[in-house]
Amino acid sequence: MRFNNFLADIYFGHLNKDILHGFKVFRDDDRTLNFIEHYLEISQQYPSRQLETDGGLSPELLEKLKSIGFFGLNIPSTYGGAGLSLRRYLKVVEVVATQSLALGVTSLAQLSSGVKGIVLFGNEQQKQQYLPKAASGEMIFSYALTEPRHGSDAKHIETTATLSEDGQYYVLKGSKAYITNANYAQAMTVFAQMDPQRPGFMGAFIVETGWEGVKIGKDIPKMGLKASSTAAVHFKDVRVPKQNLLGSPGDGFKVAMTILNYGRLALGAASVGILNQAMEDMLKRSKNRIQFGRPIQNYELIQEKIVTARVNASVVSAITAFTAAMLEENPLAPVAIESSHCKLFGTTRAWNSLYDALQVAGGSGYLSTQPYEMRMRDFRVTTIFEGTTEIHSIYPALFVIRTLSKQIQNCLLYTSPS
Repeated sequence: MRFNNFLADIYFGHLNKDILHGFKVFRDDDRTLNFIEHYLEISQQYPSRQLETDGGLSPELLEKLKSIGFFGLNIPSTYGGAGLSLRRYLKVVEVVATQSLALGVTSLAQLSSGVKGIVLFGNEQQKQQYLPKAASGEMIFSYALTEPRHGSDAKHIETTATLSEDGQYYVLKGSKAYITNANYAQAMTVFAQMDPQRPGFMGAFIVETGWEGVKIGKDIPKMGLKASSTAAVHFKDVRVPKQNLLGSPGDGFKVAMTILNYGRLALGAASVGILNQAMEDMLKRSKNRIQFGRPIQNYELIQEKIVTARVNASVVSAITAFTAAMLEENPLAPVAIESSHCKLFGTTRAWNSLYDALQVAGGSGYLSTQPYEMRMRDFRVTTIFEGTTEIHSIYPALFVIRTLSKQIQNCLLYTSPS
């Protein structure tokens, strides 16, 4: 049994050596490093503590991000973006994660999720209409899938889209919850059911936030990422032009799940940055913190924490790059299990190392004047973003059980008497 899917094939006893041996490591190029350098210059002008106190990003700061092309990093150059490859884009994400996550997530939420559906599934008219504005930052995008009663169970969302009698537009009704960029966005990729009798027969729609019937709530107070915008969005009889449907009717679930692959890889890359940052923090603090007459860096318990962060950073970097390379070869490659592993392994190991870094710092690590507690608060949501840790923990088993169940059913149908 073969699935043309690297990990799925391994589960059923097959190793695709062509994919394995075809993987090539790439070097950072000057353009990628230039974006990183400009971003770091801006982030240093706006300390993360100040952004948190302000509770949002100023128009001035957003304009600076737009001026360096940060909203168009991985949008094709044909449509005004920088056209970075996936792995080069993820290198930027890795560095951004070590700064203010609340600042970085504003552009990354657009690039990894919000506008990704147009890049992957949009027709030429949709791309020409929206991608140049997204790349320039004139039109910031968000991704609207989650609802008050539905998160990981995306097939059963309750927002609906009904085709008008004249067939010219869809009437969108429903609510979305916890939408990143909600109050910064001028447009959203919105998912809705298209047939009440067929759960999962969904549509993905490009919806402009200025349209009549779109109402965005106030930003929700959060544990972390306080400078990012997170709010509920309500749709009351919103008339969405028929031409703003991505793909065909019923493609919405496939569009949503494909986009999530990219979002999960971004979380993997962010985890690499956090793991390396935690390792550097522990090295510096353990060298200068003297206990029982010598630096605590000399104690094996501390060394274990440092080495664990380094090893996990290497592993997450490798599996994220490997999965990204498959998507560079085929942007619609079936890498749900691979991206799930990147997200699960990366975010849980990074969270553990953030904990270790605070422990190594001792009492000072608990002070809000130090960076540890804010990093933990900001990063905590990554174990919930793009599917919870619990869902990803059982995803491979669910895949195997579902696959075997289908095979058994097919065998029974094949062998049953006519």
